[in-house]
Amino acid sequence: MEHIPLWFYIVTASVTAIGVIAGICFPVLNRVREYAEWKGRVDEHESNVTTFMEEIKTDLKAIRDFLFGADYTISLGSYQLNKLGKKVSAGINAKEWAEKLAPELLSRVEGMTKEYEIYEFCEQYVQDEFTPNEDLENLIREVTHEHGSNPLGVGSIFKSELRDALLKHIEFKD
Repeated sequence: MEHIPLWFYIVTASVTAIGVIAGICFPVLNRVREYAEWKGRVDEHESNVTTFMEEIKTDLKAIRDFLFGADYTISLGSYQLNKLGKKVSAGINAKEWAEKLAPELLSRVEGMTKEYEIYEFCEQYVQDEFTPNEDLENLIREVTHEHGSNPLGVGSIFKSELRDALLKHIEFKD
């Protein structure tokens, strides 16, 4: 009986191990490739969905602005005019109106100790007592039309400008 050399066993074991490893690796690598292709398709659709959602958001904002008036303010603890609000305010001279009116209203806000109280007063004043004359109404319609917005929300501009004008004259004591 002839003796089989050791190198034969080593080569046979190596070839078998390579076959087993290849048998495992190729299917795994194929699955990785399939996953990468699938992820690419999902990412492509995800960007399409994101773009579509942005379009819907823009359309809904335009519809809301048309029906209820544009947002002229943003809330940063207290209401501040946004970019559109500042443009419309400048066009309708709301700041000048508020600065001229503020000294007349100081006695009515005397004793108020919080900014929100002043804003609530301004809100009530604009809603209940402020009536723009025909010239101002025409100017409001003209300016809001120029900026592609609705004149319905312009009251928020007058409230914010009046609050700011009153706050210039008031010092709160802590």
